[in-house]
Amino acid sequence: MYKKKVEYSDTEIFDYYEPNDPTEYRIIVLDHIGIIDLERGMNKKEAIDKTSEYLAKYLRNRYGFTSIVIQQQNTSGESNDSVKLGRIRPSGAGLADSTYTQKDQNVLFGLFNPYKYSLPEYMGYDIRRLKDHIRFLEVVVNRDGELGGICPLFFDGATCSFFEMPLPDNKAELEKVYKYAESLDKPKKVETTLFSWFKKLNIFKVKTS
Repeated sequence: MYKKKVEYSDTEIFDYYEPNDPTEYRIIVLDHIGIIDLERGMNKKEAIDKTSEYLAKYLRNRYGFTSIVIQQQNTSGESNDSVKLGRIRPSGAGLADSTYTQKDQNVLFGLFNPYKYSLPEYMGYDIRRLKDHIRFLEVVVNRDGELGGICPLFFDGATCSFFEMPLPDNKAELEKVYKYAESLDKPKKVETTLFSWFKKLNIFKVKTS
């Protein structure tokens, strides 16, 4: 970090920062901002706003850090009225606890789950077959380019993995995804460790007359 002197003063202030390794990515992940500790005298909104400002003003602008901030949506967006009006997709205005954070981000992504709202179909996809295995990633805010783009993703909760879905008009590939999603939800026979051990020891025997 380099400093410079204030004109007509002996005071030194921040000038610029030069990392030891210019090719290194310095990434901070905050999951999620709604559960950060509160500073003395601050409410939750004030603490969130201060954290967001610090990440943007200092760590990003001064030192070149990338911050990935997870923030939930307001539960009011899950009301029956919101569903009827179609206002259920993530938005900057619907951010929980503080909407100020969207001003500090270069890009804001929203992740939408139509199965949560019992939608039978969404954007050409059969949610009845996919159930909880689909998410829609949307560019909500973008300072550096276009916004509003939506990417459908297959979601595997067991491995917390995301994969890009085929487009709705690609029926053949989409059918493969439907069948795979249905196979994941089929009931599987599970034996407890204790029962398996008993069975190996031949403890449980069937009496025959």
